[in-house]
Amino acid sequence: MPLKGDEILAIVQDNKNVKITTSDLGSVSNSGNAGSRPDNPIIGTQYFDTTLQNLIVFNEEIWVDTMGNPADAPNIGTTDDRPQDVQVGFIFYDIEEEHFVIWNGQDWVPVCCGGGSILMVTPPNLDYPDKGSTKEITIKTDDKWSIT
Repeated sequence: MPLKGDEILAIVQDNKNVKITTSDLGSVSNSGNAGSRPDNPIIGTQYFDTTLQNLIVFNEEIWVDTMGNPADAPNIGTTDDRPQDVQVGFIFYDIEEEHFVIWNGQDWVPVCCGGGSILMVTPPNLDYPDKGSTKEITIKTDDKWSIT
């Protein structure tokens, strides 16, 4: 296949397949705002997005951050704004619930004590060595909890 101008030849292998493509490097810069991302990147193209203030990589389908999350996945917003298709450990600040949540692979779970309401019981592990024995516990709450 003949190359034109600033094109490069890219050979990409994934497991059993080899793919040969071309990419126009004439307008490619390795940094810029979100609207200036390369139009026809090849897999593995790195780009510092000045809008996101983050290094992103093209994975053959979409731009992702270095953890594999969609580059444009929001990290703050309402409960309905929580992103889909993110990696385990992705942290999001929910402005409705007023605390951080983390994706555990199945559900969004609160990040302890990262803001919002807090209920703390000390000692955290209650161990009663004898049946019928008692121990003193302390419960601290903020204004969002009530104990009945």
